[in-house]
Amino acid sequence: MRRYRVDVLDAADQDVMRAAVFLANVSTDAAYKFLDDWDETLEKLHTLPNRFPAYDRIPTFHKIVAPFDFLIFFTINEDKKIVTIHRVLNGKTNIEAIL
Repeated sequence: MRRYRVDVLDAADQDVMRAAVFLANVSTDAAYKFLDDWDETLEKLHTLPNRFPAYDRIPTFHKIVAPFDFLIFFTINEDKKIVTIHRVLNGKTNIEAIL
């Protein structure tokens, strides 16, 4: 099975760091769990990114429901075997306005 390259855009990287800081203020364990899950998600995207559904409101994006009500939005370039993570957002935000 061919692996995909996973690129994380700066905005998504900043989203992850903000989420981790927010969670650390609530619970250090929660922040560690969030970051561990982030690492596991990246590994899953290297192998089978299509296992995650398209985002129904913007079908060019796929989404992953992550712990603590966060959603990971990404696109897949099948020709180049590249997954690009665009944003990691709290599910309570106005997602369409941000994407």
